[in-house]
Amino acid sequence: THLSNLQQRDKHLPALQRLERRVLVTVGHKRWALYRRSNREYQRSLSYRTRTLYKPYAGAFDLWRRIGHWCKWRNQPKPAKGFNWPPDREKRSEQVSEEERMRHSAPGRLVVIAERLLDRAEQMLEELTNVPEAIHAALLALEAKELLGTRTPTASLHALCTQHEAEVAAESMFTGVEYATYLKPRFAEIRREVNAIARWFHPARRARSGVHAQLTVVERMAKRLQQMRQFEEEMYCLSEARVLRFRLWWMQSAWRVLAWPILWYIGFALRSLATFGVALVAWIFLFGLGYYMLAAHVEKLNDMHGFWGAVMASAYSAFSLQPMPGWEGIMQSGEVTAWGRLLLTCESFVSFLNLGLLISHLYLIVTRR
Repeated sequence: THLSNLQQRDKHLPALQRLERRVLVTVGHKRWALYRRSNREYQRSLSYRTRTLYKPYAGAFDLWRRIGHWCKWRNQPKPAKGFNWPPDREKRSEQVSEEERMRHSAPGRLVVIAERLLDRAEQMLEELTNVPEAIHAALLALEAKELLGTRTPTASLHALCTQHEAEVAAESMFTGVEYATYLKPRFAEIRREVNAIARWFHPARRARSGVHAQLTVVERMAKRLQQMRQFEEEMYCLSEARVLRFRLWWMQSAWRVLAWPILWYIGFALRSLATFGVALVAWIFLFGLGYYMLAAHVEKLNDMHGFWGAVMASAYSAFSLQPMPGWEGIMQSGEVTAWGRLLLTCESFVSFLNLGLLISHLYLIVTRR
């Protein structure tokens, strides 16, 4: 019996013939290639869809994405038919009794069971040594979260935090997993579940409590990834935590919302060195366009070498924090309008900010490596 032969496998495991969809995950070993042609012919004869996926892949979310069971516009896996999570409060209220509807938390017995499961999961995370233990801890936290059904906010957030910490630990410890773990959809899932749990908080505290809960989950993931020596993934978690901290800061006072554009740009530029490079090039071209329009209204600048000359002047100012040679006297004269001086002032501020962001990137790389 060769289980690499799908026809023989299905003969010994008849339940596989009653599927609606099938995904084969394999490393593509040469021994499997002996049955490749017969397996393809057999797959074509099946009444349901099949797909073959080759290892390695970057975690569970990447697996969902590669098999095509992914909702792109919502950036999340497509749930199975009839599956609904996080639970919908309105639909749930129609299916339960009046007494159950009036409860402000999950039933006491379920809370006790969930807390016991979380205690076991936390203990396993403290003494984590292999992948099965990490998966076991994640499963215990997941069961606790589903028992609570988001109705006991504090315990539900604890379960959510433990689940994601255990999952990233399992993905990082698994031998042969792809180097860069796919974290972006995980952040989106955390956001959805936290928002569902935060609906039980008072409206005056709901938004701030939700952001704080997301920050707690992401920071615990970053700490676990640091222990696993996953540098890129840790940096990605820290950049997400930075954005959440900025959001908490401006949510504490109404007037702080004025600083939101600067905080958003700092969080965006610090996501990665490549992102910062793209932002820097975009600023150079944007101010280059401003230089080009300014040169068109100043007689002494009419001999500039067109748009690319203006871009060169913008790049020089961006990296040297001073005007390009030939522009100093013109800036001090009265030919430049107030809008032109405002443009140069903004470029000086942005250039100084970008210099600080570049130093921050280099410091993060040097200190972690």
